[in-house]
Amino acid sequence: MALDLIIIIVFLALGIILILAEIFLIPGFTIAGIGGFLFYAGGIYYAYSRLGVMGGTITLTGSAIIFAIIFFQLIRSNALDKIALKENIDSKVETSDVSKIKVGDIGVTLSRLNPIGKIRVNGITVEAKSSDDFIDEETSVEIIKVHVNQVIVKKIESF
Repeated sequence: MALDLIIIIVFLALGIILILAEIFLIPGFTIAGIGGFLFYAGGIYYAYSRLGVMGGTITLTGSAIIFAIIFFQLIRSNALDKIALKENIDSKVETSDVSKIKVGDIGVTLSRLNPIGKIRVNGITVEAKSSDDFIDEETSVEIIKVHVNQVIVKKIESF
């Protein structure tokens, strides 16, 4: 009986520790969370199988209360402040010179547009997308659409 209680306590303690580590320390869904769940579920199952329905229910209720107390104490404590991100990121990415490019401008492909590649237009190098077919490099293209982050071009047919 005493050995059963020790096994249950160890399983539940490992489960609670791993689940709390998953929540507060390890980002994402990892092996710690899966392992914590398995240890916790194993401890509860072992309690039901060895201590009966009453012992298993007491173990489940008690461990849930202990988990909740530890969880809320960790949230309220200053221990997590040391690892928490407190600064706001308010910088902006520099906008490209796409605003200087207008529909109807003529440019030259610097790389093959397959369907996306680099072009130079008005002295500016930007990424462009072909409107229909692939366009080889060193080919003249005309701007047909300008979006905030994308330029759409078509090949200028030579006569």
